[in-house]
Amino acid sequence: MLYRTEFLRSTVLSIWYMMGVALLRFPGRTVDDVVEFLRPVDLEQAEMLLDPGADHELKWKLDAETLCEVRRKRMHVYLELVRRMAHNALVLVELGNREADRRTGREAEVIAILQHEAVKVRVYSLLTILRLRVLLAVRPMQAPSLTKFRMVMEVDGISSYKELREASTAVFEEFKRPVDKLILSF
Repeated sequence: MLYRTEFLRSTVLSIWYMMGVALLRFPGRTVDDVVEFLRPVDLEQAEMLLDPGADHELKWKLDAETLCEVRRKRMHVYLELVRRMAHNALVLVELGNREADRRTGREAEVIAILQHEAVKVRVYSLLTILRLRVLLAVRPMQAPSLTKFRMVMEVDGISSYKELREASTAVFEEFKRPVDKLILSF
């Protein structure tokens, strides 16, 4: 029953996402201009925010009111990081969509991997953004631990984003573009 509910939820979100992409289509992104559209994401900071040990330490050291305030601030910081992840994933999906039909062989392979990883990150990010916004709106005086946001729909957000970075680097290397600007922007 739980599996069916999660499947239905992910199907509905996927349909909404595809409709949004179709309706809000951006100009095609190329490998040469994609770097300018990416936003930096500090994964070390994200990992620290999701770390159960760090949360336990806060819980141990702070009184209930201060803990709630600190957790809410941490939620807002993580929300911003996840928004950037969602944005970057969208830019890379657009790149993949533009290049998928134009490439063959190894180039097509790396583009397909990029698209797969970007969609995973995008779904994780959108669901996480939705959950965080609902929590911030519904429970304004409470702030749960962020540790439960590491995995959403069986997708580890941090690991998926790292895989997206690797896939992006592989695309840039395959297309013989400088990787250093990509790494700094991403």
